[in-house]
Amino acid sequence: MKKSIALLCLNLIVICTYSVFKIKSNVSNKEAIIGQWEGVKEYTVSKDGSQVKNETIYCPTNYQYTFQKNGRLTYINYIQDQPNKCIIDPTFLPDGKWEKITKEKYVFKLTKVMDNSLAIITPLKITFEKEGFMEMAYTKVNTPKNISHYYTIFSKVN
Repeated sequence: MKKSIALLCLNLIVICTYSVFKIKSNVSNKEAIIGQWEGVKEYTVSKDGSQVKNETIYCPTNYQYTFQKNGRLTYINYIQDQPNKCIIDPTFLPDGKWEKITKEKYVFKLTKVMDNSLAIITPLKITFEKEGFMEMAYTKVNTPKNISHYYTIFSKVN
């Protein structure tokens, strides 16, 4: 009888410890996106799975996302003004909300400041495999037939 009680207590301790660890892991995974992110590399992935660096990035920080805990999202797009000089695109300054759907799926609802039009962005997946970096896979409107998807690597600013 004492052995049964001891085993029951041991099982409860293991279950409670696992549950607390799992809750902490989920919180940190959910909050990994919180902060300011700048695009540092952009790649194109072909249908055969090969990766090709996209050489069309003229601005060192092409995009900047800021995700807040309260679900607020701001997005800044940079454009090339002169050779080797980039400025914030004044025609595209959206503000909106973000929501986590599943482990790697998010949805962004952005409203453009200039015309109040709504853009709903649903990346294919967002991952955080290396600390301080976020990878976002996505498709674009009118993606060529030989292209599977694109992805951008972001560096966390703060």
